Amino acid sequence: MLKHLLVPLDQSLLAEQALDYAREIIDPQGKLTLLTVLDNLVVYRYGHEIHFPKDAEDTLITKAELYLAALGDDLRRQGFGVELLVRAGTPERIIQRVAHSRNVDAIVMSTHGRGGFSRLLFGSVTRAVLEKSPCPVMIVPNQDKALTRV
Repeated sequence: MLKHLLVPLDQSLLAEQALDYAREIIDPQGKLTLLTVLDNLVVYRYGHEIHFPKDAEDTLITKAELYLAALGDDLRRQGFGVELLVRAGTPERIIQRVAHSRNVDAIVMSTHGRGGFSRLLFGSVTRAVLEKSPCPVMIVPNQDKALTRV
């Protein structure tokens, strides 16, 4: 069984489905690192960075921390070690960086499966993580299209 898994979560019910699979493949005393990446803190307009106001940024970070804390509490009650991370940046880069720096055994993530024809099988973030992951990646497919509207 695996000892340490990274589970990227985007605060959607679909992403949370990855937790069910992670619980099945991790050692009962294993560690789950839950990661939420905020990729919308900087907007680019006409080649210039436009940053969110500090209070809006703080609100997004606090919301993500509270979301992860609730999930983490439930996992701790089940006996798992849990690490909670909120990072800002490009999701695929942050996921890869955290997987490498935390030396995880695998990444377990859901895919929204949205995008153009070239992204028919996996979402763009999932595809990028698969291409450059430092460890195995388990993909949980979107089988319930209703969850993408969360």
